[in-house]
Amino acid sequence: MGGRLELKLRMVADEYAVAVVAVLVVLTLAGGGLIYTTYVAPGTETTEEVLAEWETTGEYTHSATVTNGTAVFPLGATLSDRSVYYTQIAPILDTEFRYGFTGADGELNVEGETTLVIRSVDDGGDGDSTEFWRQEERLDTFSGTVAAGETVSSTTSVNVSAVAAEVETIQEGLGASPGTTEVQIRTAVSATGDIAGGSESYRSTHALTLEPGGGTYTVETPEPAGETDQRTRSVTTERSYGLPRRAGGPALLLVGLLGLAGFAAASYRDAFEVTAAERRSLEFADRREDLDDWISRGSVGGLADGREAVRIDTLDDLVDIAIDTDERVLEDTERRGYYVPDGDVCYVYEPDPEIDIDRFRD
Repeated sequence: MGGRLELKLRMVADEYAVAVVAVLVVLTLAGGGLIYTTYVAPGTETTEEVLAEWETTGEYTHSATVTNGTAVFPLGATLSDRSVYYTQIAPILDTEFRYGFTGADGELNVEGETTLVIRSVDDGGDGDSTEFWRQEERLDTFSGTVAAGETVSSTTSVNVSAVAAEVETIQEGLGASPGTTEVQIRTAVSATGDIAGGSESYRSTHALTLEPGGGTYTVETPEPAGETDQRTRSVTTERSYGLPRRAGGPALLLVGLLGLAGFAAASYRDAFEVTAAERRSLEFADRREDLDDWISRGSVGGLADGREAVRIDTLDDLVDIAIDTDERVLEDTERRGYYVPDGDVCYVYEPDPEIDIDRFRD
């Protein structure tokens, strides 16, 4: 098998010499390119470095003081940040809105206004809404200067019982109540200043929703809302590469150069040249292997003596005769012939003298 493999490799190298050289040249160029871009001119890469980061936040808290004491809620008790309050015992909702920022050093000048908004609105199915009527009442205005970690606040008090009565009065005056009545405490905030060495400006609106009911009213408290910001700068550094690229470039270059040198030396010595006899020998050896199930190796001895010899042109034809006569093909390696005895006849196939399959035997 070693001789057969060696010959096939030579045939491939001889047939595809141009392609092999092209592949080796590509490997050499690729290795050289990787070495150049990795070690000589790696280039640069630009990243953003975060210098400072901060977050503005606006949030509500609320409570109601019991003005009509009961067995479970004594007079003067404060109920805080509940989702449901009892209208009869604690009709006045006290709210506090706080705004500020945390993180980087700086200062913001904050101005704001808190308004009670009562309106009737119909939210359409397509995302559009229709406002039927609206009433606003300014509850508070506020301003202040805050540093990181500080807040400015707006405090208000809303009589929810009075709001419910106002809604009923409006609806009675209109003679109809289309849409859904919405009650909100809204705070609009404007903040400007310097944070982390740069000018910043923010505008936002926050809302606390109230739903007056029969004996209770609910408060939907939004999550603290704001914006996250950062100060960055562009940093340009020389590009660096990992071990696979740093080692891969030299490896490809070495393989390419050694391959080209070896291929050139072998070509100079005609190491890849395959003769016609070698090609015929390989073809015969491959076909002999395909027909091995019908062939037995041994010494014919005097088996052919005294029989009429019939010369056959190919080994395939001899195997066909063996199959038809229910005999086996006998291969005599010393005589370099193949035989099928059948009665007084001996069928014989002798390969061309230039065919040498002994080099391919195990």
